[in-house]
Amino acid sequence: MILLTWAVPPSQAMPLRSDCGAPRPDSIQQANGVITFTLVHGDMGRCPGDTRPRGRAPYSERAELRSDEVARGIRHRAEFTLRFDANARSSAGTSFFQVHSWNRGCTECKPPIMLRIGQDGTVSAFLLNADGQAHRAVGLGVSRNHLASGWRRFTVEFGTTPGATNTLDISLDGRRILSSTQYHFPTRGIPYYKLGLYRPGDPAGTPRDRVSFRAFGATQN
Repeated sequence: MILLTWAVPPSQAMPLRSDCGAPRPDSIQQANGVITFTLVHGDMGRCPGDTRPRGRAPYSERAELRSDEVARGIRHRAEFTLRFDANARSSAGTSFFQVHSWNRGCTECKPPIMLRIGQDGTVSAFLLNADGQAHRAVGLGVSRNHLASGWRRFTVEFGTTPGATNTLDISLDGRRILSSTQYHFPTRGIPYYKLGLYRPGDPAGTPRDRVSFRAFGATQN
């Protein structure tokens, strides 16, 4: 098990651990206070659903760490600093940060918030709709190239009240890039964080991708 703790003042340190394991020994590496996630073609995840079709993808590729559960019914703030590898490439649908809500036996407990990279390399907040079933993409006006040009600091403020009245605010390097955008939090969901790389698998080939985090912290807001 991997256990890492970082802090971005004034947030509190948030321990991270392996959830389902990594596809390869070097998929998740730590050195000098930086944790790096790498995916290459065929890196099928080791979580139970990763071997099954999801959407149009026959399987999922994954290298992630997760936090412990955080409180429901209140707002939280997560802060992290990351940099994508400029010499690598992200495939469409690659997520690098999630607020998840999975709860054993709860089929509707989907991730209400995912930060994902699209086909054109732009970054979106992928948010759970009011029906609790489908997601929608909300553009953030940021590209993967920008996230690969240096260390970038995200601040994500969100609610965990069951229902569709929660709002999301995101800042990048101190500049607000998303404000008061609504999404649904599942009724039986239990919130926690996921960091790393998660993407649709493709037997025809997926590119080598890499992202590094050097800070992560969270607090109630």
